[in-house]
Amino acid sequence: MVNNAFVYVANLGSNNVSKIKVWDNPVVATIGVGKSPIAIGITPDGQFAYVANRLSNNISKIKISDNSATTITVGAAPGAIAITPDGQFAYVANEHSNNVSKINISTDNVDATITVGTGPGAIAITPDGQFAYVANRLSNNISKIKISDNSATTITVGAAPGAIAITPDGQFAYVANEHSNNVSKINISTDNVDATITVGTGPGAIAITPDGQFAYVANRLSNNISKIKISDNSVVATIDVGTNPQAIAITPYGQFAYVTNLGSNSVSKIKISDNSIVDNMTVGTNPQTTAITPYGRFDYVANEGSNTMSNIQVSYNCVTNINIRTQTETIGITEYERFDYVANGGSSNISKIQVSDDPVANIAVEEGPSGIRINPEGQFPYVANSLPDNVSKVKVSDDPVANISVGEGPSTIGITPDGRFAYIINSGSNNVSKIQISDNAIVAIINVGRNPRAIGITPDGQFVYVANLCSNNVSKINVSDNSVTNITVGIHPRAIGITPDGQFVYIANLCSNNVSQIKASDDSVTNITVGTAPMAIAITPITEPEINNNMEE
Repeated sequence: MVNNAFVYVANLGSNNVSKIKVWDNPVVATIGVGKSPIAIGITPDGQFAYVANRLSNNISKIKISDNSATTITVGAAPGAIAITPDGQFAYVANEHSNNVSKINISTDNVDATITVGTGPGAIAITPDGQFAYVANRLSNNISKIKISDNSATTITVGAAPGAIAITPDGQFAYVANEHSNNVSKINISTDNVDATITVGTGPGAIAITPDGQFAYVANRLSNNISKIKISDNSVVATIDVGTNPQAIAITPYGQFAYVTNLGSNSVSKIKISDNSIVDNMTVGTNPQTTAITPYGRFDYVANEGSNTMSNIQVSYNCVTNINIRTQTETIGITEYERFDYVANGGSSNISKIQVSDDPVANIAVEEGPSGIRINPEGQFPYVANSLPDNVSKVKVSDDPVANISVGEGPSTIGITPDGRFAYIINSGSNNVSKIQISDNAIVAIINVGRNPRAIGITPDGQFVYVANLCSNNVSKINVSDNSVTNITVGIHPRAIGITPDGQFVYIANLCSNNVSQIKASDDSVTNITVGTAPMAIAITPITEPEINNNMEE
């Protein structure tokens, strides 16, 4: 489960490892290791982390359950580590002794020391666990190690090979050659270099999409990414990113590539389907490496220059040191409380419950239903489907489904009191889709702030308020002409409540521990201190005595 997931960070300058809990980001342990820890590998069962200590010529084996560490001596200057898919062995590339240490994970013994080329600095293991590929930077070749008997063969590639990636089907190894500005494609079954592909200047990192269709290469000196089509070896796109791109990570479902830019202290998020830059996110100083959690929810970036770790929420492009992300189930109830609709985020359907006697009917929609709103007449529930980026319109009487394409990552819906329009928050594309309910037409795409997460509509239906989590403001949309006014509030606005008379809008600010009160008539803001991490807000109805008192005043 994600609640029990941890990120391990090798701190080169302080000779320790930080253990970070993924869900809420506290550093739960700082674990002493050897000198200059530079690489980490975690066993497939999640029981152990192996840390390569470059200057002390050893490996620290950390037991994840209790953070205890043992030391295993290897060769000189260990700088890369890879673990076999069955979790039996860890392979360590020792750059200064020109060999690889094969560690038996069950015994901690070095079962073999395997001579390779000069300056081994990267290592990758085939998905079937039969071979380890080692990039020898100073001898311009690859050592292919047969795991069953530790024998090695040599394959000549370009100048200064520094990174390796293997296709998911195990057919090809791609090697980035930094000094010859190309990529060698090695046929694993024959050991032939089937292609040499020219890319940008100084290619130093490479990653392959989960479907095996594309390889992404970070060109450190030309400040761009080369996208290689694996089927025909063509470079189908050259994508400009930040300065000195260092590392690449691709989300598990293959939607996005994340690139750390060392020189510009940023991360570029690339949409794989169209090669567009979705966002350039400022992180810490000198971001070096990046890793994405197994479910693709978070991207962690190690910032060497500021000794920090940036946590990026993949769905929303939000960089934050505090991450509280609750997977609340969303519920909508029809008029007269006849039916209750529940969005089931993990099963691609919604449950329709008859309130009178609680029978349940499950209605198939699209993947990741995350929000529901029902029109005032109770005829149509609208369901935001976060993964295929559309909205399902369900007819209450007989449950046929109409799917309406909207922006990226639709998460929340608001419907005007007159039932004419549905407003869909698209958290991934930073906009709002306005749907005309009568004919399902998208009548407007309205740009708002970064990572919109909550919506509220005034009782008179004149204005829509959208809370933008990562730009710390609220977008006020005029329903009549779709114009937008942005209002600055607290840090990470997460929820909206509007008073029944429409005079005030209240915004819960997750990370500044306050509530912003917006006066609807002039957009002025008053901040009210509350408890820690306010997540939700609700406003009581106006009672009859209050109405009478207001009238007397």
